[in-house]
Amino acid sequence: MSEIVQDRYMKVKMATEIQLLFSQSDRELLAIINDEKASGTETAIQNITDNRAKIESRLNQLDNILNHNQSKDILAKIQNEFASYMETEEIIINDARHDKTVPSGVISDYQTKRSLLTGYITEFKNFQENLMSKAMKNASQLEKNLLQMIVVSSGLMIAVMLLIAYWIVSGTGKSLNNISKVMAHINYDDLTSLPRADVTTDDEIGEIGAA
Repeated sequence: MSEIVQDRYMKVKMATEIQLLFSQSDRELLAIINDEKASGTETAIQNITDNRAKIESRLNQLDNILNHNQSKDILAKIQNEFASYMETEEIIINDARHDKTVPSGVISDYQTKRSLLTGYITEFKNFQENLMSKAMKNASQLEKNLLQMIVVSSGLMIAVMLLIAYWIVSGTGKSLNNISKVMAHINYDDLTSLPRADVTTDDEIGEIGAA
Protein backbone atom coordinates (compact mmCIF):
# COMPACT_ATOMS: atom_id res chain seq x y z
CA MET A 1 0.00 0.00 0.00
CA SER A 2 1.45 3.39 -1.01
CA GLU A 3 2.04 6.14 1.55
CA ILE A 4 -0.76 8.24 0.04
CA VAL A 5 -3.27 5.39 0.34
CA GLN A 6 -2.12 4.71 3.91
CA ASP A 7 -2.57 8.38 4.75
CA ARG A 8 -6.10 8.42 3.30
CA TYR A 9 -6.96 5.18 5.11
CA MET A 10 -5.81 6.59 8.45
CA LYS A 11 -8.01 9.69 7.99
CA VAL A 12 -11.02 7.58 7.05
CA LYS A 13 -10.38 5.38 10.11
CA MET A 14 -10.24 8.42 12.41
CA ALA A 15 -13.40 9.88 10.87
CA THR A 16 -15.17 6.55 11.41
CA GLU A 17 -14.01 6.47 15.03
CA ILE A 18 -15.35 10.00 15.60
CA GLN A 19 -18.67 8.98 14.07
CA LEU A 20 -18.93 5.90 16.31
CA LEU A 21 -17.90 7.77 19.47
CA PHE A 22 -20.43 10.51 18.80
CA SER A 23 -23.17 7.94 18.17
CA GLN A 24 -22.37 6.23 21.48
CA SER A 25 -22.47 9.52 23.39
CA ASP A 26 -25.64 10.56 21.64
CA ARG A 27 -27.39 7.36 22.72
CA GLU A 28 -26.30 7.97 26.31
CA LEU A 29 -27.56 11.56 26.16
CA LEU A 30 -30.89 10.51 24.68
CA ALA A 31 -31.33 8.04 27.53
CA ILE A 32 -30.72 10.87 30.01
CA ILE A 33 -33.17 13.18 28.20
CA ASN A 34 -35.82 10.46 28.17
CA ASP A 35 -35.25 9.95 31.89
CA GLU A 36 -33.99 6.38 31.38
CA LYS A 37 -31.42 6.93 34.05
CA ALA A 38 -32.25 4.91 37.15
CA SER A 39 -28.87 3.99 38.65
CA GLY A 40 -26.96 4.38 35.36
CA THR A 41 -26.94 8.18 35.07
CA GLU A 42 -23.41 8.71 36.35
CA THR A 43 -22.13 5.86 34.21
CA ALA A 44 -23.76 7.43 31.15
CA ILE A 45 -22.28 10.83 32.01
CA GLN A 46 -18.84 9.28 32.48
CA ASN A 47 -19.10 7.55 29.09
CA ILE A 48 -20.10 10.83 27.45
CA THR A 49 -17.16 12.61 29.12
CA ASP A 50 -14.69 9.90 28.03
CA ASN A 51 -15.98 9.91 24.47
CA ARG A 52 -15.85 13.69 24.37
CA ALA A 53 -12.14 13.61 25.21
CA LYS A 54 -11.50 10.95 22.56
CA ILE A 55 -13.40 12.91 19.91
CA GLU A 56 -11.51 16.13 20.71
CA SER A 57 -8.21 14.22 20.55
CA ARG A 58 -8.99 12.81 17.11
CA LEU A 59 -10.22 16.16 15.83
CA ASN A 60 -6.93 17.75 16.93
CA GLN A 61 -4.95 14.97 15.27
CA LEU A 62 -6.86 15.47 12.03
CA ASP A 63 -6.34 19.21 12.25
CA ASN A 64 -2.58 18.64 12.31
CA ILE A 65 -2.39 16.24 9.36
CA LEU A 66 -5.01 17.47 6.90
CA ASN A 67 -3.56 18.97 3.72
CA HIS A 68 -6.66 19.32 1.58
CA ASN A 69 -8.49 22.67 1.76
CA GLN A 70 -11.96 21.16 1.51
CA SER A 71 -11.12 18.66 4.25
CA LYS A 72 -9.93 21.51 6.47
CA ASP A 73 -13.12 23.48 5.82
CA ILE A 74 -15.36 20.56 6.78
CA LEU A 75 -13.25 19.80 9.84
CA ALA A 76 -13.52 23.43 10.97
CA LYS A 77 -17.31 23.14 10.76
CA ILE A 78 -17.20 19.94 12.83
CA GLN A 79 -14.99 21.55 15.48
CA ASN A 80 -17.20 24.65 15.76
CA GLU A 81 -20.42 22.67 15.85
CA PHE A 82 -19.00 20.15 18.32
CA ALA A 83 -18.02 22.99 20.68
CA SER A 84 -21.55 24.38 20.45
CA TYR A 85 -23.04 20.91 20.87
CA MET A 86 -21.01 20.31 24.03
CA GLU A 87 -22.45 23.46 25.60
CA THR A 88 -25.99 22.11 25.16
CA GLU A 89 -24.80 18.65 26.20
CA GLU A 90 -23.44 20.09 29.45
CA ILE A 91 -26.75 21.81 30.21
CA ILE A 92 -28.59 18.48 29.80
CA ILE A 93 -26.05 16.69 32.00
CA ASN A 94 -26.32 19.32 34.76
CA ASP A 95 -30.11 19.12 34.72
CA ALA A 96 -29.89 15.33 34.98
CA ARG A 97 -27.52 15.55 37.94
CA HIS A 98 -29.96 17.85 39.75
CA ASP A 99 -32.99 15.76 38.81
CA LYS A 100 -34.39 18.57 36.70
CA THR A 101 -36.54 18.12 33.62
CA VAL A 102 -34.69 19.24 30.51
CA PRO A 103 -36.50 22.28 29.04
CA SER A 104 -38.07 21.76 25.61
CA GLY A 105 -36.03 24.67 24.23
CA VAL A 106 -32.81 22.96 25.25
CA ILE A 107 -33.98 19.69 23.70
CA SER A 108 -34.85 21.50 20.47
CA ASP A 109 -31.44 23.19 20.47
CA TYR A 110 -29.79 19.81 21.08
CA GLN A 111 -31.67 18.21 18.17
CA THR A 112 -30.67 20.99 15.79
CA LYS A 113 -26.99 20.86 16.77
CA ARG A 114 -27.02 17.06 16.75
CA SER A 115 -28.39 17.02 13.20
CA LEU A 116 -25.82 19.55 11.96
CA LEU A 117 -22.91 17.80 13.64
CA THR A 118 -23.96 14.38 12.37
CA GLY A 119 -24.23 15.79 8.86
CA TYR A 120 -20.76 17.38 8.98
CA ILE A 121 -19.15 14.20 10.35
CA THR A 122 -20.80 12.12 7.62
CA GLU A 123 -19.74 14.63 4.96
CA PHE A 124 -16.16 14.57 6.21
CA LYS A 125 -16.06 10.76 6.33
CA ASN A 126 -17.53 10.44 2.83
CA PHE A 127 -15.08 13.00 1.47
CA GLN A 128 -12.10 11.15 2.96
CA GLU A 129 -13.41 7.84 1.60
CA ASN A 130 -13.67 9.42 -1.84
CA LEU A 131 -10.08 10.68 -1.61
CA MET A 132 -8.92 7.23 -0.49
CA SER A 133 -10.76 5.61 -3.39
CA LYS A 134 -9.04 7.95 -5.85
CA ALA A 135 -5.66 7.30 -4.25
CA MET A 136 -6.20 3.53 -4.53
CA LYS A 137 -7.16 3.87 -8.20
CA ASN A 138 -4.07 5.98 -8.89
CA ALA A 139 -1.87 3.47 -7.06
CA SER A 140 -3.44 0.63 -9.06
CA GLN A 141 -2.88 2.48 -12.33
CA LEU A 142 0.71 3.23 -11.35
CA GLU A 143 1.25 -0.45 -10.62
CA LYS A 144 -0.18 -1.39 -14.03
CA ASN A 145 2.04 1.18 -15.77
CA LEU A 146 5.09 -0.13 -13.92
CA LEU A 147 4.22 -3.70 -14.89
CA GLN A 148 3.84 -2.65 -18.52
CA MET A 149 7.23 -0.92 -18.38
CA ILE A 150 8.81 -4.07 -16.96
CA VAL A 151 7.23 -6.23 -19.66
CA VAL A 152 8.32 -3.83 -22.44
CA SER A 153 11.84 -3.51 -20.99
CA SER A 154 12.13 -7.28 -20.69
CA GLY A 155 10.94 -7.67 -24.28
CA LEU A 156 13.51 -5.15 -25.51
CA MET A 157 16.28 -6.86 -23.56
CA ILE A 158 15.33 -10.25 -25.02
CA ALA A 159 15.23 -8.74 -28.53
CA VAL A 160 18.70 -7.19 -28.08
CA MET A 161 20.08 -10.47 -26.73
CA LEU A 162 18.62 -12.36 -29.70
CA LEU A 163 20.13 -9.86 -32.13
CA ILE A 164 23.53 -10.19 -30.47
CA ALA A 165 23.24 -13.98 -30.53
CA TYR A 166 22.21 -13.88 -34.20
CA TRP A 167 25.14 -11.59 -35.03
CA ILE A 168 27.59 -13.92 -33.26
CA VAL A 169 26.18 -17.09 -34.82
CA SER A 170 25.94 -15.44 -38.21
CA GLY A 171 29.55 -14.22 -38.01
CA THR A 172 30.79 -17.61 -36.88
CA GLY A 173 28.85 -19.37 -39.62
CA LYS A 174 30.24 -16.99 -42.24
CA SER A 175 33.81 -17.56 -41.01
CA LEU A 176 33.36 -21.33 -41.03
CA ASN A 177 31.88 -21.13 -44.51
CA ASN A 178 34.90 -19.15 -45.74
CA ILE A 179 37.29 -21.67 -44.21
CA SER A 180 35.31 -24.53 -45.76
CA LYS A 181 35.52 -22.92 -49.22
CA VAL A 182 39.27 -22.38 -48.88
CA MET A 183 39.81 -25.99 -47.78
CA ALA A 184 37.82 -27.20 -50.78
CA HIS A 185 40.30 -25.44 -53.08
CA ILE A 186 43.48 -26.75 -51.50
CA ASN A 187 45.69 -28.68 -53.89
CA TYR A 188 47.01 -31.45 -51.71
CA ASP A 189 49.51 -32.44 -54.46
CA ASP A 190 51.18 -29.03 -54.15
CA LEU A 191 51.23 -27.73 -50.56
CA THR A 192 53.91 -25.13 -51.21
CA SER A 193 51.26 -22.46 -51.70
CA LEU A 194 48.17 -22.56 -49.55
CA PRO A 195 45.31 -20.14 -49.96
CA ARG A 196 44.34 -17.96 -46.99
CA ALA A 197 40.84 -17.82 -45.57
CA ASP A 198 39.26 -14.39 -45.30
CA VAL A 199 38.59 -14.62 -41.55
CA THR A 200 39.34 -11.66 -39.26
CA THR A 201 37.54 -12.60 -36.04
CA ASP A 202 39.61 -12.58 -32.87
CA ASP A 203 38.56 -16.02 -31.59
CA GLU A 204 39.24 -19.71 -32.16
CA ILE A 205 37.68 -19.53 -35.64
CA GLY A 206 40.00 -16.65 -36.51
CA GLU A 207 43.00 -18.60 -35.33
CA ILE A 208 41.98 -21.54 -37.53
CA GLY A 209 41.56 -19.23 -40.51
CA ALA A 210 44.94 -17.58 -39.90
CA ALA A 211 46.59 -20.98 -39.69
